[in-house]
Amino acid sequence: MAQLFRHHDHAEADGNALLPQIQAEAERLEALTLPQLAAELMHAAFARDWEPDMSPVTPSHWTLLPDDMSDPKVKLPPDLQTRLRDVAAEGAQLLEHKSLIRLEIHYSGSLVSHGYLSTRAGRQALTNGTLDQILAEP
Repeated sequence: MAQLFRHHDHAEADGNALLPQIQAEAERLEALTLPQLAAELMHAAFARDWEPDMSPVTPSHWTLLPDDMSDPKVKLPPDLQTRLRDVAAEGAQLLEHKSLIRLEIHYSGSLVSHGYLSTRAGRQALTNGTLDQILAEP
């Protein structure tokens, strides 16, 4: 199962210096409408080129953060991790209800892994620019 962690080398950066920016980004994401949030998640997690054997994506607390805020040195407080994870989960729920992503579960006899894959409809919505329209429909 692939996690969507976007880590970059910032040898000179102090990870904790990013906390105020991450806090502000969490507040911005929480203020978005659900369709806006789902669109951001779709672009962040599922807009890459599709490959048939690609591992499922599990939206995490890093998924919606811009690349320059995803520093591996940052130790997010648990409450901020939870807020970001919950926001990503809300977006994923709408994407799933609109049939743009689908749950994928694998069981190997002792381990269960799960995540989401984009559907043909989801990939088409990204390609032809209809994502916002689909998400806004009741």
